[in-house]
Amino acid sequence: MTSDYCRQETEHNLAKLAPEAKYIWLSIIRPSLVISNTQVVLDRPLVYRAVKDRPIVISALHYQANYLLTLDRDDFHDLLGAEVYGLRIRTPGEFLRSA
Repeated sequence: MTSDYCRQETEHNLAKLAPEAKYIWLSIIRPSLVISNTQVVLDRPLVYRAVKDRPIVISALHYQANYLLTLDRDDFHDLLGAEVYGLRIRTPGEFLRSA
C-alpha cells in the first residue's frame, strides 16, 4: 500500500537509481500496489521538521500501516527514529532482513 503522494515522489526519484529501477517499478512494483489518497491531518501531535515528508508519515499512520519503507534515512529514520506511534520505519533492506 502507498499514497498517491508517495507514488509521485517515487516516480520523481527513479532517475537517481540504477537504470533498471524504472523497469522494475513499472512492471513489478507499481502494478501490485494499492494507492490511497494522501492524508494531511493527524489526530495527535507530530513534531517533524521535514515538511515535504509529513504527508508520508501522516498517511502511513492514518492507514494504520505496520511499516514505513524508505531509502531516505536522513529525513525519516534519523529524524524520527526506528518508529513513531508504533509505525516502524525501515529501509527496504532492513525490512527484508527482518522477515
